[in-house]
Amino acid sequence: MDAYVCWWHKRLAGALPEGYADWVGEQALAEVTEFFISEIISRGPSMSFARVSVVGDDMPPGSASATTPGTYSGYHLLMVRRYSNTKQDTPKGECIKSRPFRVGGYRWCIEYYPNGYETEHAISIYLVLNQSDVVERVNVDYGFSFVDPDQNLDSTLLTRARKTLVFWSTGVLRWSLPCIIETEIFEKSKHLSNDSFTIRCDISLTKDVDIGDAAPPVSIW
Repeated sequence: MDAYVCWWHKRLAGALPEGYADWVGEQALAEVTEFFISEIISRGPSMSFARVSVVGDDMPPGSASATTPGTYSGYHLLMVRRYSNTKQDTPKGECIKSRPFRVGGYRWCIEYYPNGYETEHAISIYLVLNQSDVVERVNVDYGFSFVDPDQNLDSTLLTRARKTLVFWSTGVLRWSLPCIIETEIFEKSKHLSNDSFTIRCDISLTKDVDIGDAAPPVSIW
């Protein structure tokens, strides 16, 4: 691990809750470090980074978000470890949530349904506007994709992976349409490796947003 990678490795480890780095393991943390550095190289230094969202056991999830100030776009990584446990322990219609993350001054989260919400024998994933005080409609382009071990993005097996929708804090308009993959297809795919997988959600706001009216994000450094 060269000096640059080592520096980011320590920053990411310091951003996790106490004991978290030991739980996910050095290999998993190294994978996140390498992925984040590749994003800096490909997207430039304007991206900011929060924490890492890992679900699948008893540890509380963190957040991994990157945003581009002024363009109102960003992404969130949801890393699912011990997928088989999440499938066994989470009944149909119940979800595991990521921690909230911010894009465009709004607070969002991802809901992961290991056994689907309404669809049989499928995994469902939703983008959710995670606040109740948005009275103006927000037009959002969003997309889900798998992040493979070689860091390529792939959404070919996902149904409704990319959509443009209106979100606001009224009823079902807080939720996206479900992004779905059939369980049998997923479990035979390259995306499930060592009982783990990573989903990336890209978000882009298509209207001007006054970030100054939103609560500032909490600094983690």
